[in-house]
Amino acid sequence: MIAQTRIMLYVNDVTGEARFWQATFGAELIETNPLPGGEENLVLQLTAQVQLSLFSRAFIAAHSLEVLGPVPSLMLFVDNFADLAARLNPTGTVREINGVSTVNFPDPEGNWFVIAAR
Repeated sequence: MIAQTRIMLYVNDVTGEARFWQATFGAELIETNPLPGGEENLVLQLTAQVQLSLFSRAFIAAHSLEVLGPVPSLMLFVDNFADLAARLNPTGTVREINGVSTVNFPDPEGNWFVIAAR
């Protein structure tokens, strides 16, 4: 049985992306891991079972090119949907999918994700 999920995201600005997830979703920085070449991996706790592990794209390209691909499509179910939708994508269209309100939003690097009302 899976007890926890850690999603690895490869980004251009690890610190900037960490700040975005902390400010927007209240993520907690739980690990700072030094990597070769002076790089750092930051791990954020989103929920009790979900973590984001942020690596620089440059580091992944140099050390694990085979895993460097498109950003995963994430749908995050939130309790404060209306507030987050207004802040993340004020001009976005809220769509109902199978009775669930959803809206797309970009991170600071232009990667698109989805929030959904829980």
